[in-house]
Amino acid sequence: MPLRRVFQNIFIAAAFLLASAGASAQVSYTISTRNGVSRIRESQLSDDIEFLSGERCAGRKTGTQGNFVAAAMISSRFSSLGMKPFGESFTLTFETSEGSSGRNIAGFFPGSGDGYVIVGASFDGLGVFDGTLYPGADCNASGVSAMLAIGEAIHYMNSLGRTFSRNIILVAFDARQLNLAGSGAFMKVLADGRLVNPVSGKTVLPRDVSLMVNLDQLGSVTVPFGSRPDYLIMLSAGTDGSSRSALLSANREDGTGLDIAFDYYGSKDFTRLFFTRICDQRAFLESGIRSVMFTSGITLNNNKSTDTLSTIDIPTLRKRVVLIYYWLSRYI
Repeated sequence: MPLRRVFQNIFIAAAFLLASAGASAQVSYTISTRNGVSRIRESQLSDDIEFLSGERCAGRKTGTQGNFVAAAMISSRFSSLGMKPFGESFTLTFETSEGSSGRNIAGFFPGSGDGYVIVGASFDGLGVFDGTLYPGADCNASGVSAMLAIGEAIHYMNSLGRTFSRNIILVAFDARQLNLAGSGAFMKVLADGRLVNPVSGKTVLPRDVSLMVNLDQLGSVTVPFGSRPDYLIMLSAGTDGSSRSALLSANREDGTGLDIAFDYYGSKDFTRLFFTRICDQRAFLESGIRSVMFTSGITLNNNKSTDTLSTIDIPTLRKRVVLIYYWLSRYI
């Protein structure tokens, strides 16, 4: 056989093997929920908390320049995640009872179906009082950082071609310190039919929302369960056994291995207080929307100048965010 023909046969065989290998790899590749976990990073969680609790945000009190800086940062992150705004910008303004202008920051990930899941966290704080900065690192820059990290994971999954069945709304609530005015204002927009899906153009109504998830103070390890600081508290309605069983399943199957509690430090009164009265899921519960709150609980640093980044356990915070993401993936 001529040498030229030999080389041609070798080339054809090699091309066939490469094509077969490529086809095999393409067939065997699947997009897993675990792909999104790679985008939940300790460094980003730390950077977000450091910025939100730093001097530029000046405690994030509603109506102040520092609050505006925090809102702009969150809006910028939503934009970088490819989220769509409800209108011309991510900002939904409202008036507080004190006459100041509040800003909820809301962004939208489209899904393949008609249902909606809302993930929220309050971003305002106490600000500066008598020259003292109240940073609000754990309360609630930690919750905002967790929400943004979940957004990063969802965005990455979308970039891999994974479309979730439900539409996802991320919202940073303002004016939590003013009797939960921000979450109340957002719920009113929803109830009044003023929230419009930016892709389909359809009005989003309360009955379309299957779940609201509130992330409220997630960085503490000062009140461990048992002998470990690796814990997470989930508060939900007493009849919502499916949410609790799904969290236990995700914790067991996905390897986070956190200690889980379904009450607030074993107290029925505190559990009822934090779930139904003083946190941002209240307005949604009152409107009949199934709601869940995740937290690591209050600490001695709450509403004090000592609530700084140095009090946050970043590795444990990441474990909590990863578990919440795994749990949430069962609903979207």
